[in-house]
Amino acid sequence: MPKKILIKGVNWVGDTILTLPALKKIKKIYPDSRLTVLVKKPLSSLFAGVPYVDEVIPYVLRKNLFLKIIDHLSLIKKIKKQKFNTAIVLPNSFAAALLVSFSSISEKIGYKGNFRNILLTKKIKKTTKILERHQVEYYLNIINQLTSETSLNYEVPELIIPETIEQQTNRLIKNNSTPLIGINPGAIYGSAKRWPEKKYITLSNQLLEKNYHLIFFGSSAEEELIANIQKQLSSPIINMAGKTSLIEAACLIKKCKAFISNDSGLMHIASAVKTPIIAIFGPTKEHHTAPLGEHTIIRSNKKLPCVPCMKRECPLKHHDCMESIEVDMVLKELEKTLKV
Repeated sequence: MPKKILIKGVNWVGDTILTLPALKKIKKIYPDSRLTVLVKKPLSSLFAGVPYVDEVIPYVLRKNLFLKIIDHLSLIKKIKKQKFNTAIVLPNSFAAALLVSFSSISEKIGYKGNFRNILLTKKIKKTTKILERHQVEYYLNIINQLTSETSLNYEVPELIIPETIEQQTNRLIKNNSTPLIGINPGAIYGSAKRWPEKKYITLSNQLLEKNYHLIFFGSSAEEELIANIQKQLSSPIINMAGKTSLIEAACLIKKCKAFISNDSGLMHIASAVKTPIIAIFGPTKEHHTAPLGEHTIIRSNKKLPCVPCMKRECPLKHHDCMESIEVDMVLKELEKTLKV
């Protein structure tokens, strides 16, 4: 039985949430083990209240190639000191497997492919069946290889907000009987996943006219987008773009009565704090990445042969999968969610 297990975490917010059932299952299989997650620093706060993760090793890799090599060597030295028995590599990348392979860990488990088979001691085949399942099941399938179990059943991932974070964010939200609606107009993956800015402006102004309170979320990369939207709104909103850690954003989203979002990482955070979601989907596959909690998915009524294209930018330049989703469609589903 492995006593010290290292999990090489994934690099995206949404995927990080979708790996939580897999981590929970590891702890269930090996309750006496010490479970450590190795993850990029911006994602590390998401594990602050996760009871089945014993330790998080956050890391930063600088962009300069020479400095990046130094950072990798420093990280490998840090991992070696821990003397892990087993490493589970959740990302598909060659780099993730290479990092673990240099860290003196005897058992290394992950999916085959990307020229990394030689770096792993237990190589898992990506079957057509597993590639067609939801992403959460894709990660669970790795853990199943540790046992004879084949079930991909799981509970909806849950983020536990530490009390200190609750106290920090309470001052940002005033008690009010009017519902607080969270809005996430961005998507780091690319513009193809974004409902157009003009649609968010129209929707927000209609919600403000109904006296809803709005709170906008996004990373620092989306500050300009949200600032442009904010300038064209009829009433003040709370703009948290680039102002919170991910766990702080999760705490604020938890306070919302509903969360309107593109297919993105924050959408999955909303699911993990049990906030009902209105998810706007265009080029992506909802059977792979739909939120796992209470949600409604909105797609275009048009029959578009190009959907799903899975591209970062619309290759046909018309973006019909998002442009043809009307504001009224979103507003109608929001009102159903709020039971207005």
